Amino acid sequence: METLVIRTSEWQRGEGAGVLRKSVGGGKYRHCCVGIYLRDVCGVPKNDLENRCTAEALMSPMGFLHPKVPKWLVKDTSKLNGLEASKLAAWLYNANDVTKIPEKARRTRIKKHFAKAGVRVKFVDDEGVK
Repeated sequence: METLVIRTSEWQRGEGAGVLRKSVGGGKYRHCCVGIYLRDVCGVPKNDLENRCTAEALMSPMGFLHPKVPKWLVKDTSKLNGLEASKLAAWLYNANDVTKIPEKARRTRIKKHFAKAGVRVKFVDDEGVK
C-alpha cells in the first residue's frame, strides 16, 4: 500500500473548485490532495501540475495522458478529449474542495476514498511551522 503524507501547510482545501497546484504568492504554492499525491507519490513534476484542475488535464499536446498519472484517476470516455475524472477521483476532488464541511469529516472522506485505490493517507498538522 502506498502512503500519502498531506502537510496542512501546503494543502489547498475548502475553497470551492480548486487546482492541483497554485501559487499563493511569495514563491509559495498550495496543492489539493490529488496534486500532492501526483507530485509526491507518483512523481509528476510540480510544474506540470500548475493551474491544472484535474489529473485528466495533464495531457500532452498530442493528446496522451501524462505517463505518471495512475489510471484509477481517469476514465476513458471516447469523447473528443477522451478522458474525464473517474468516480473515485471526482469524490476526492469534491471532498477536498467542498466549502462547508468540518475539517475532521473532510479528512475522513479523503482517507476513505484514497484507501479504495490502495493509498494510505497521513495528515501532518504543520501550518504556521517554518
